[in-house]
Amino acid sequence: MKSHLFLVGLLSVTSWLGVWEPTDGFPVAWHRIGNGAAPQVPLGVQVDRLGQSGRVQKKDSAISGRLAFVIYEKGEGLIWSCKVDGTEMRRVVIDSGSWAFPTWSTDGRSLLAFRKAGNAGGSLCQVTWPGGEVRVLKKVDDEYFGGVFSKDMKRVVYCDGAQTRRLKFLDIESMETMERDFGPGFVATPAWSPDGKRLALQTNIDRIRNNPGSGIQDQIWLFSHDGLEGRRLSLDSEKTYSRPAWSNDSKSLAVVVGEPRERAPLAYSIEVLDADSGKSIRVIKPPRGYELGVGPLAWSPQSGDLAILLREEGRETVGIWILSLLENSYAFRQILSPRQEIVSISWGMEPPH
Repeated sequence: MKSHLFLVGLLSVTSWLGVWEPTDGFPVAWHRIGNGAAPQVPLGVQVDRLGQSGRVQKKDSAISGRLAFVIYEKGEGLIWSCKVDGTEMRRVVIDSGSWAFPTWSTDGRSLLAFRKAGNAGGSLCQVTWPGGEVRVLKKVDDEYFGGVFSKDMKRVVYCDGAQTRRLKFLDIESMETMERDFGPGFVATPAWSPDGKRLALQTNIDRIRNNPGSGIQDQIWLFSHDGLEGRRLSLDSEKTYSRPAWSNDSKSLAVVVGEPRERAPLAYSIEVLDADSGKSIRVIKPPRGYELGVGPLAWSPQSGDLAILLREEGRETVGIWILSLLENSYAFRQILSPRQEIVSISWGMEPPH
């Protein structure tokens, strides 16, 4: 009965989007893998929505890799993965645990993820792909706010803490941890640049230093690879900057920006910042009728494409979309139909066979 209800809902979703053009022979269907069933979206050529021109245009995508994301079902976070066209969707870990913040290693052979234990705390784990074997790297006794492998896979950087959030570097071989404390400020969603030289963070240390009533919002800071030397990158103190994601050439950062509006919630968009000057290079607003979902951005390790979470305004369901940054415009394509709660996303390389 549930599958029939889902199919009815999926067909209605495709009608209000108005951007699907499924190829013959690729029906909407359930694809059963292991212990679970995953909904499959129509495959084949899809129709793009261009952001600036407003025109609709076909485009065959040459992008590759795999996405990893968390879907909440019955209160538990389950890690799923699929190709960037929405195919081959499957559970990464088959167990009863609740997971959060999956991020790919640079070689696409494993994921860094957090397995929750109760209301606070849990285990920082390395999960192999495609085997799903779990190796516990570190017990975390406090709240966890994201982490990532280093380029050489020898270290992990992650953020934890409640009132005081800390930036920690874990040596995977020795299991020794180096810690940087930001005092009363917080840090979250660390992102190592692909070249391994810099670390981007979301933080409120500017507001804390200038007093909480100063009006300065959360900003993006850049640090050296060891987290010892840092400076603020984002330039507008009245905007809220969050969820930094590096371009594959380490020259740009995509961030979610919240712009204050009078007597209304923040208006969220995506901005691409120059990683040296902090200057805004591109501003991308969601398609009309949609808003950004909760969760990080994921930049392709090979191209100028981003995986993002969008939901229709007024609805709770979230879908996965590909945002293609074209030379003079940008395009949105939905690759996974809306599910109730998708809260994290990461884009990794397809590992060699």
